[in-house]
Amino acid sequence: NLYADSGFLIQRLEVSPEGALSRERMGELEKLYLNQNLFTVSPRKVSRQLLQDPRIREARVTRAFPRTLKIEVLDRNTFAEVQLSAQGPYYLIAEDGIVLGAGSERNPTLRFIEAFDSPTPPLVKGKRFNDSGFKEMVALIRAWTRHPLGRSEKIERIRLDHLGNVSFALERGPELRFVRHTLKKLN
Repeated sequence: NLYADSGFLIQRLEVSPEGALSRERMGELEKLYLNQNLFTVSPRKVSRQLLQDPRIREARVTRAFPRTLKIEVLDRNTFAEVQLSAQGPYYLIAEDGIVLGAGSERNPTLRFIEAFDSPTPPLVKGKRFNDSGFKEMVALIRAWTRHPLGRSEKIERIRLDHLGNVSFALERGPELRFVRHTLKKLN
């Protein structure tokens, strides 16, 4: 009886934060789920569908009786731009290493990472950038931004070599080279 009750047909998708999903994505979801019975829609299935978009880090879907499907979305933000060869594309990378997309022109407002020596194959949207020094580089950047010197000296370019070593080229200073596990050795 609950499945046949028209009082439980989904009439609204409530997304938070507002605007987290594109109009196209909202249209797709509305076509799939509006006027479906709230009990027949699997929140897990909807969540898995949303997580196929690499820009979405987490999606929580719940039923709100009698006629609403609530969707909470946490986005991945672009952490940096990575180039694997001097003439290659610029890949947008999230802090957790997920590739968010690629472009042919450099964005000067993003951190720039040269990984020319990296044995990494061409990157694919939605897959992880598996360079051996990436996690360490993220930790070094975080430590640098907290340090007083990091507040006055901005990083112009970051380099990752094939061994996982990290170098920072400063805007008004020298290039700093860090061996693997630098932060562990300093602590």
